[in-house]
Amino acid sequence: NFGVASIGTAQEFLIYTNKVRLFQPDLVVLIFLTDNDVMNNSSTIQPKVYGMHDWYAPYFEVDSHGELVFRKVAERSLNSLRSFLENHSLLVHYLERIWSRVNFAPALWRGLPLPWGVYADPMEEEWMLAWTVTEKLLALVNRAVEADGSRFIVTVAPQFFDVDPVWRKRLTDNLGELPPEFKPLESLERVRDIAVRQGIRLDFLGPYFKRAREAYNLNWPYFSLPCDSHFSALGHQELAKAIIERLEAHKLLPAMN
Repeated sequence: NFGVASIGTAQEFLIYTNKVRLFQPDLVVLIFLTDNDVMNNSSTIQPKVYGMHDWYAPYFEVDSHGELVFRKVAERSLNSLRSFLENHSLLVHYLERIWSRVNFAPALWRGLPLPWGVYADPMEEEWMLAWTVTEKLLALVNRAVEADGSRFIVTVAPQFFDVDPVWRKRLTDNLGELPPEFKPLESLERVRDIAVRQGIRLDFLGPYFKRAREAYNLNWPYFSLPCDSHFSALGHQELAKAIIERLEAHKLLPAMN
């Protein structure tokens, strides 16, 4: 398991090429989230989302010829001293975590927090570029894995609109009136189109979670924690079961004797 929180496809590609391929895997499963990964892949949108917080990450950008260009992680001022204090001072550790909870990101999309712009249709130019970079990065990972003789599949994790039948009302209550351009289901079609164009094996886990929600007769927040949208223990369990089910359907698992 090489999963890392709060990263996008660029970092996943680097993790694969620098770490994962050393283990010569037979199969590489990449879990994709439309709500986070497209934003994470943008060198302009992600910094706006984090606002006053610095976000040190490598990026890929598209040049004038439509080719990906790698941009290294920006240098952090006083990095050696700050790293030492972060690793050795409990006070600095807790101060940083308190600071990270101060959320001041003024960038908006149609009156909503900027990350919701990933679900726009039609898309604005900045989001179109983010989706373009995402497509090229997914193709890059696919080529790297296949060149190593491994098999590759992208599984799209369930989104709020997959699990919550009253998601529109819940979002309206929390965020206010949703703009007419807000069409989250279109994001799944974009991922599907990317997979078709790039010859990437793809599967969606949303239908599995709908079945599980009904089988367990779950109420909100369903598979998530009550304090935020991350998976609960049940959510992680069902995610693992869903991935296994889909891998079996694609005949990507070895036969059991």
